Amino acid sequence: MEREDIGSFLSSFALGAVAGAAVALLYAPKSGEETRQLVRDKIRRGTDLSREKLREGASFAREKIEQGAQYSREVADKVVGRTREVADEAAEFAESAVAEAAEAAEFGERRRKPRSV
Repeated sequence: MEREDIGSFLSSFALGAVAGAAVALLYAPKSGEETRQLVRDKIRRGTDLSREKLREGASFAREKIEQGAQYSREVADKVVGRTREVADEAAEFAESAVAEAAEAAEFGERRRKPRSV
């Protein structure tokens, strides 16, 4: 019983496919060569458009990468400048601390010296 149902389904499917193809041929607005040329033209236009969009995307990405690199350089310059300022401040602090320590040591030596009577 199942084989008859499958056979009936397949024969109906094949009959529908043949009928669809016949209707398509009867109502086709253009000949086969014209249709193939139309398809080729549309594919060519689609390919050209895709290439142009890829070029635009690559150009946009290149521009954004260059902007990011410029911004990174600016930030790095600021960091280097601030690092130099902090290093200079640290050097000044160290120099003043050394000077204060030297003064304190000199003052201590003066206090330790015995007084002559």
